[in-house]
Amino acid sequence: MLSTNFPPEIQSVVANIAGIGDGGDLFADDPGDWRRVVDIDLTAVVDATRLAVRAMRRCGHGGVVVNLASLIGLHPMAAAPVYSAAKAGVVNFTRSLAHLAADSGIRVNAICPGLVNTPMALAMGDDALAELRASGSILAHEDVAAC
Repeated sequence: MLSTNFPPEIQSVVANIAGIGDGGDLFADDPGDWRRVVDIDLTAVVDATRLAVRAMRRCGHGGVVVNLASLIGLHPMAAAPVYSAAKAGVVNFTRSLAHLAADSGIRVNAICPGLVNTPMALAMGDDALAELRASGSILAHEDVAAC
């Protein structure tokens, strides 16, 4: 269960959690698949963060923005290069906003979970997931929400 009892100085919380994987052929003629990954996994995070920070500044009471990145944003994965690049972009975008805490009382943080039990992960197939399941390396939704 998530707490809704925030300290008085935290009046606004925004969580950017949208994301899709890249399953298309990076080297195909149609750039639609990989561009969609960048648009949803990085561009949408930038846009939502910009809007959230503007609103928090107007209110003048600080706030928190949580961007969902990925472990793959810290350690690249050859099977998903565009997803990896987009999530690395989220990590560095978030790091670049650290100054907002001192300037405006707005903290911008990223969480970088490993593989989470979602339809996107399940699309990898049972063979690819068998070892991860056996080792308990797949996170539940609740594990990520607790962050």
